[in-house]
Amino acid sequence: MYAKELYRINTERLNVRKLPNPNSKVFGYISKGQMVEVLGKSGFWYKIQVGKEIGYVDMHYLIKSPNIDNSNEEEITIHNYKVIAGASLIIILTFIIVKLFSSKNRTEIIHDQGLHHQQIVIKQKSVGLAIVLTLLFGPIGMLYSTVRGAIIMILLPLVLFLVSVIFFSLNFKLMGAALILSLIIFLIFYWLICIIWAASAANSSNKIIINTPIIPNEK
Repeated sequence: MYAKELYRINTERLNVRKLPNPNSKVFGYISKGQMVEVLGKSGFWYKIQVGKEIGYVDMHYLIKSPNIDNSNEEEITIHNYKVIAGASLIIILTFIIVKLFSSKNRTEIIHDQGLHHQQIVIKQKSVGLAIVLTLLFGPIGMLYSTVRGAIIMILLPLVLFLVSVIFFSLNFKLMGAALILSLIIFLIFYWLICIIWAASAANSSNKIIINTPIIPNEK
C-alpha cells in the first residue's frame, strides 16, 4: 500500500510521448479533467501509465490532487462493516438468550376477608440466564444476578496484582512470588468462579422469593 501521486489534466488535450522530449513520438493523448498517476519525474516531464503503455507528459499541464490511499479506505470500510456486523450479532444473540432462559414470574392471588382479591406478580431470576450472561461477559454479566459479586470480581484481580507489586517493591520476594502464583492460578479459574457465583446468587435469590410469605396490602 502506498499513497498515490494523482494529477489532473488542465488542458483540452495533452499529448503523451514515448520519451521525455518534445520531439519524441506521440502515441496517445489525455483529455481535460482526467486523473493520471505519476510514476516518476524527468526534468519538466512526468512519467505516467496510459493503459498498458508508459509515457511522458509536460508537467506544466498537470495539477496535483490530494494524496489518497484507496486500499486503506477499503480496509477501513471493511473493518467498520465487520464491527457493525459483530455488534449486531452480539445484540441478537443476547436477546435470544434472554428470551430462552428468562424465568416464569411467580403469580399469586391472595383473598382477603372482604372477598376482594389481589394479584401479585413477583419476578424471579433465571439461573440459566445468569450462567450464559456470565459466560459471555464475565464479571459484567454477573450484574444480572449479584451486583456485589460483580463488583468484587471486577476489582479482585486488580487488588491482587497491586498487592503483589507492593510486596516485590518491599523486597518480600518470597511472599510476592507466592502472591503472583496465586494470582495466576486465580485467573485460570476466574471465569469459572464468576459463573458459579452468578448461578448460586440467582438460585439463592429465587429461594428467598419462594420462601418469603406474601402479605396483602391493607385497604
